[in-house]
Amino acid sequence: MFPSSLTKNLIQKFTLIFFFLFTSSLAKPINQDSIFLSLLQTIDLSPNDFSLSLSQEDKDTFRLEIVDQLLTSSIQLEEKAKQFIDSIPYLTYLDGHKVNPTDSIQFKWEQIVNQSITIRNEFWKDIPEYEKKEILEKLPTIYEESDELEDLDIFSLYALREASADSFRQFVKLIKKIPKSIPWEDNFQQLLGFVLQLKPDSHWNAFFGDLNFSQHPNVLGKTLAWKSTQYGEIVIGSVEDNLYRGNFAVVIDVGGNDTYFGKVAAADETCPVSFLIDFEGNDLYSCDSAFSMAGSINGISLLLDYKGNDTYRGNLWVQGAAICGISMLVDKDGFDSFVADRNAQGCAAFGKGYVYDFGKNDIYQVRMYGQGVGLVNGYGTLYDKTGDDQYLATPRYTDVLRYQDHSLTLSQGFGYGLRPYFSGGIGILYDVSGSDLYVSDIYGQGASYWYALGILWDQSGNDRYLSYQYAQGSGIHISLGLLHDESGDDVYISKGVSQGCGHDYGTGWLQDKNGNDAYQCSELSQGAGSANGIGIMIDDEGDDVYMNRNSEMTLGYGNPRRDYGSIGIFMDKGGTDRYADIFAKDGGYWQRGIRGVGIDLNRK
Repeated sequence: MFPSSLTKNLIQKFTLIFFFLFTSSLAKPINQDSIFLSLLQTIDLSPNDFSLSLSQEDKDTFRLEIVDQLLTSSIQLEEKAKQFIDSIPYLTYLDGHKVNPTDSIQFKWEQIVNQSITIRNEFWKDIPEYEKKEILEKLPTIYEESDELEDLDIFSLYALREASADSFRQFVKLIKKIPKSIPWEDNFQQLLGFVLQLKPDSHWNAFFGDLNFSQHPNVLGKTLAWKSTQYGEIVIGSVEDNLYRGNFAVVIDVGGNDTYFGKVAAADETCPVSFLIDFEGNDLYSCDSAFSMAGSINGISLLLDYKGNDTYRGNLWVQGAAICGISMLVDKDGFDSFVADRNAQGCAAFGKGYVYDFGKNDIYQVRMYGQGVGLVNGYGTLYDKTGDDQYLATPRYTDVLRYQDHSLTLSQGFGYGLRPYFSGGIGILYDVSGSDLYVSDIYGQGASYWYALGILWDQSGNDRYLSYQYAQGSGIHISLGLLHDESGDDVYISKGVSQGCGHDYGTGWLQDKNGNDAYQCSELSQGAGSANGIGIMIDDEGDDVYMNRNSEMTLGYGNPRRDYGSIGIFMDKGGTDRYADIFAKDGGYWQRGIRGVGIDLNRK
C-alpha cells in the first residue's frame, strides 16, 4: 500500500529538514541557490511564487520596465540590484580622470548650449507653451510638505486632502503629457567631457571666445576673466580667496578658499546649461534658492570640486537634483559636509540626479527626499567611495497620518511613486568603504513606495543602521526595496516593517554577507511578509545576535491576510548565533504560519 499524498509531503519535508540539519555542521560551502530552493520546498513554494500578476490596463505612463520585471519575478531582486551597482554611470571618467570619449574638446561652450536648447525644444514640442510653463511651475510643489500640517487633527487632514484633490487631478492630466524619454544624456556627456578637459592653466578664449580681463563687479577677490552672455555670466576666478555674489552660468575658480552665495551650477529655463569647477581650497557653497548648487529644471548642470574640505548648504532641489533634466555634483577629495532640506543629494523626477564623492569622512544631512531618491520617472544616485560617513535623514516633516512623534524621511536609496497616479523611479545609495552611520525615521535605507525600486548597498565597514519604520530593505505597496551589506560587524535597529519586509504586494530584502552582526526590531521584520507581501532576510556568515520584542511577527513570518497570504523567509547560513525568541535557535528550523519559514545552518 502506497502512502497517501499527505504522508508523501510530510516525508519530503522531513527529508529536507534533515538535509538542512545535517549540512549545517559541514565546513564545505553549499550553493546559496540550492539552500534557498530547498527551504522553499519545505513550505510548498517555488521561485514561481515570487511573482505578482500585473494588469496592463492599470499600467501608468511612467512605469519603469525593470520595476515591472522585478515585480513579476522578485526573486531576482538581489541579482538585478548588483547589476545596477556595477553599472553606475560615469565612474570610469570621474574616478579614472579620463575625458569622456565624445571628443568634447571639439566643442565650444556655445555649441553645447545650443544643442541643449534643441533637445529641450524637441522634448516639449507637443505641449503648448502655457501648459509647459504650468508643468514646470507646479512639478516641484507636488513633493512639498508643510510644517503646519502637524497642528491639524486627522479629520481636518482628510478634509484638506479632499479639497485639493480636484485641482491635483487636473494637474495629473498635464503630467501625463510629459514624454517618458529622458533625452539629455548625450548632451550631458558632452558637458562632462568638456568640463573634465579644463585645467587651471587652460587658454580660456579657446573654450569661451572673447573674454573681458577686468575685475568682475560681483566677485570680491581677483578674477582672471569674464563675459556676459544671453544665458548668464561666465567668470574665471584667481587663486585668491574669492567671494561670489549673484547668479552665474559658469564659474571656474583655480584656487583659494572660496565662498559661493547665489545660484551656481544651476540650470533652468533661462540658463539651459550651467557648471562650476573649483580646483582647490576649502570652500563654502550656500544658497537658499531652489535648483542651485548642482540643481536643474529643464536643463543640465554640473558642479565639480577637485580638492579641499568643503561645505554645501542648500534648501531644496540642490546638490545633484533634477526635474526634466540631469544634474551632478562631484567632490573629488576632502572632509565634506552636505546639508539640505529636501529633494537633494542625488534626487530626480523625470530626469537624473547624481552625487559622487571620492574623498574622506563626509556628512550628508537632509530632511526628506535625499541621498539617492528616484521620484516619478526619476533616477537618483549617491555614490561615496571612501571614509567613515554619516547619512542623516533628520526629523522635520511629521508623519501626521501615523504618528505625532515621528517624521517622514523617504531617503537613503529610496524609490517613490505618486499613488495612485504615477509609478516611482529608482533610488540608489552606494557606499564603497568605511564604517558608516545611517539614520532615518519613516521610510528609508533601501526602501520604496508604489511601483518603485530603492537600493542601499554598503560594500565594507562596521556600519550602523538606525530607523523606525518602512526601512532597511522594505517594499511598500507594490514596490521593491533592498539593503545589501557586503562585510563588516554591523548593527541594525528598527521598530517594524523593516529588515527584509514586503507589505501590500511589495518585496523587501535584507542581505548581510559577512561579519558579526546585531539585529533589533519590534515587529513585522527580519524576513516578514504582510498583506500579500514578500519579505526576505539572509545573513550569510558571522556570529550574530537577533533581538525582537514581538516574536510572533519576525524571523520568517508571513501573515495570513487576504486570500493567498504572504511569504516570509529568514536564513542564517553560518556562525554561532543567539536569539531572544524561544522558537528560534542556532542550528534550528521553524515555520511561522503557512508561508513563513526560518533556518539557522550553524556552519563554520
